Amino acid sequence: MKFSKIHFLFSFLILLTYGCGEKSIIKVDTKSRTFAEAYGDGQYVIRPLVLPLSDHAIESFDSPVQRVDFVAGGFARMLMDVGVAMGLGRNLLTLTQPLPEMDGIDEFIKGAKIKRLFFYIEPTEGGSRLTNLYRRLIRGQHDTNFKFLDKIAIKATAVQQNTFTTWYPEFAYKGLKKKEFTPLQALFENGNNRRNVEENTHDASKVLVKYDGQNKDKYLNKDRGTIYILRTNEPSKTKRFLSKNPELKDSIKQIQMLNNTLIVELTKDRNSSEKFKVALPENPSILTEYDIDLVEECTPETCLDIKVEDVDLMELLTKGNALKIDAYINAKKAPQSFQLKGFLEFELKLKIDF
Repeated sequence: MKFSKIHFLFSFLILLTYGCGEKSIIKVDTKSRTFAEAYGDGQYVIRPLVLPLSDHAIESFDSPVQRVDFVAGGFARMLMDVGVAMGLGRNLLTLTQPLPEMDGIDEFIKGAKIKRLFFYIEPTEGGSRLTNLYRRLIRGQHDTNFKFLDKIAIKATAVQQNTFTTWYPEFAYKGLKKKEFTPLQALFENGNNRRNVEENTHDASKVLVKYDGQNKDKYLNKDRGTIYILRTNEPSKTKRFLSKNPELKDSIKQIQMLNNTLIVELTKDRNSSEKFKVALPENPSILTEYDIDLVEECTPETCLDIKVEDVDLMELLTKGNALKIDAYINAKKAPQSFQLKGFLEFELKLKIDF
């Protein structure tokens, strides 16, 4: 009875995920396909899960898929707090996320990975929108960039705790002296050394993210198309316009909406950026119609598209009743006024036999 209920929840979830907003088309003489063939790799259904780092929603759920969503919410909260901790020198930020019961979850969820971590730093400006637009177009961001961030590493560990008073994660902050920061420094020295291998092979602990500002090319994704940041008072309307614009049909890979900011990722086609510029930055009427006051191309100084270690979180979620996430940060003096935005992308592999 339990399994049939879960199967129903899976079916309902998949139909919602892939069916909403799609037109119904009836085709004859077409070979039927399973969900895994239609929405996965033929063996598993692959479900992307994108969490804006401004999303505070997190609850306790019943279905196995939503249990992973629950954990993903904890990661999002952790990264939001990381943004606050940047610029405070050397520090260790720890989040402990209680986990719901995971019995039998591995029968349905065959993989859960963090696939992408994207940060964007934005100046917090006063004054009129017109004045700010002029400043950014003419002067750029100036010192509001990620040059202050030296190193960051995030590690997840499965732990066993006696009791929990709430499902909300517990946060702890600790400023570190130079000698206490040695373990983090070791992660960036001799990348393939024995210690580094041990860090990611220990059953209950996995290094998920590393970034070194002195050697950023090694830690940032370089195989993506151009990314633009749009700030607008009409984010939904603007996203819809971009998605349905026939001139940009083959140029836009994806759009993430973070409150009033759109992160527009183009395809790697060399003409994509030119088509986008014609459709938006060089078209004042469109900027006015959709109330867009900023169109800015990402640079390694203003956007961090950080590579993520290939770690299956299922190995950790089934080894304890809580997940401890440690973020080690080493930063210099941060810009006086900025807002950190971004998103976290997960990938779930589901076993659905229909």
